[in-house]
Amino acid sequence: MKMGNVRQRLGWLGGTVLTMLLALPVRASEVLDFRYGPLQFNLPVQEMADFARTGKIGPNFSYLAKQATPEQLSTLRTLLRERFKISATTMSQLTYSQIGGLFLQRLGNILRTPADLDGSQAIRAALILAAVDRQGLTVLKVIQKFPFASVRVDLSQALELSGQVLDLTKLKGEVVDALEAQATKEAPPTSGTGQNLQLAGAYTWEQETIEADPLPGALGSGGKVVADVYLPRLPAGSTPPPVVAISHGIASSRLTFTYLARHLASWGFAVVAVEHPLSNSARYRQMLDTFATPSNAVALDFVSRPQEVSRVLDALERRARTDWRGRLDPSQVGLIGQSKGGFTVLSLAGAGIDFERLRADCTQYKDGSTSLNLSLLLQCQAQTMSATSAQLGDPRIKAVFSINPLDSSILGPKGLGQIQVPTLILAGSEDFVTPPLLEQIRAFYWLKVPERYLILMRGGTHFTSLGPEEKATLQMPPSLVGPDPSLAIPAVKALATAFFRRHLNGRPEFEPYLSTAYARPLAALPLRLSVVRSIDPTLVEKFGPRVVKLLGP
Repeated sequence: MKMGNVRQRLGWLGGTVLTMLLALPVRASEVLDFRYGPLQFNLPVQEMADFARTGKIGPNFSYLAKQATPEQLSTLRTLLRERFKISATTMSQLTYSQIGGLFLQRLGNILRTPADLDGSQAIRAALILAAVDRQGLTVLKVIQKFPFASVRVDLSQALELSGQVLDLTKLKGEVVDALEAQATKEAPPTSGTGQNLQLAGAYTWEQETIEADPLPGALGSGGKVVADVYLPRLPAGSTPPPVVAISHGIASSRLTFTYLARHLASWGFAVVAVEHPLSNSARYRQMLDTFATPSNAVALDFVSRPQEVSRVLDALERRARTDWRGRLDPSQVGLIGQSKGGFTVLSLAGAGIDFERLRADCTQYKDGSTSLNLSLLLQCQAQTMSATSAQLGDPRIKAVFSINPLDSSILGPKGLGQIQVPTLILAGSEDFVTPPLLEQIRAFYWLKVPERYLILMRGGTHFTSLGPEEKATLQMPPSLVGPDPSLAIPAVKALATAFFRRHLNGRPEFEPYLSTAYARPLAALPLRLSVVRSIDPTLVEKFGPRVVKLLGP
């Protein structure tokens, strides 16, 4: 049977199962059955519902409520009431995906059936049924839709996870505080920073959409590689400008950083925004709507993305020899990437995939250790790739700006230590997708290149730098999205301009712009920026053992 027919039948089967599930009468859960060794405590779900709706604490809930602070109770009530806009079909597809299945396994060890069995299948059913509500899915609704009379809560595992979360949150706060203090102490004066890099530069530009040669074999299954090119109109006789290529994140597109592409073009850079067909917004909408995504697409994408960028640079080289002669210099390339795009640009800069570390980390996760790093679920998908894919670097790359990258296991210290070009990493302190302590601060510490920068955005999330040009594939509540990106976008514009003016144009007078003294006023509250050039060895001595204990080396 052809693979396409298999996928069609699986898609039909998934849709049929979903339809049957929604049509069946389902018994709602009535009791949360907390177990801690031989101890047992029952909490009626109705008391949780009353607490979420009115704040009233019932007689059974009062014992647990007394163990919490008012702030913790307020947070719990908000969590129970928070609405997530997601369809039942989309939820079904997400929970039946490989990544979703791994996540459910972890959750199923805590929320179990009345017979003390793994609750992952029941949680999946509850998530899908709760998503039917047109007003949005809530945590309380998921609890109520658990298809058994009671939900057995393994309190020992829940407390272990809660303790790890609290420890990690406390450690992250201490590290961020220490890095901010270090950045403030070492910040140079703002002399030499008289230009307003948040404003558009002196050049107008023209835009053209191009197509690059598709990748061969399995990697080419994503289709054509499309990119938008922004060419500045420079005076006759000007030196051809360097190129800045942009790689978007998962479920996004080449439009996501249009604001940044246009801004850099106005400052005299030739900018190319690449579309990654295996992980763009169109592919994810197709996956969520039709069950039609190949199971190996996530793994293939780790290797195809860097190669797609290189193919686009090849296309620019050909055009630079013909009708774009003198309009750009494709041998001098800077990169910008966000999330999985952040991995993409680091790998293009020379960071090879460390398959040995990846398999070790993912085996530990699979064997049952609790992971607080959602991005590790994604990184582990790359295990199926061949070790021949470990090196994805491109010698044309001369500087890299990586935003919220995922890299701790797939690249690790061995891979990141191979980068030899100036590298800037941007981290949001409240990023729950690629946690800053695990994915960016450690990555910055592992870099060996002298020209390295860490921009720490206190209050920033995984989505704070994203532009408004494209509608999100998945709608998330504002509490997860974080501050309005308009508060951060001027800072991203200014710092990207300074970084590439310094390291692509070779203009040392832009070095003072890459400092805390310049960066801090750029973003509006509640965001706060700090620029770190190195991590003080005393901080490593202070936090190193705790980081290793919580997160691994």
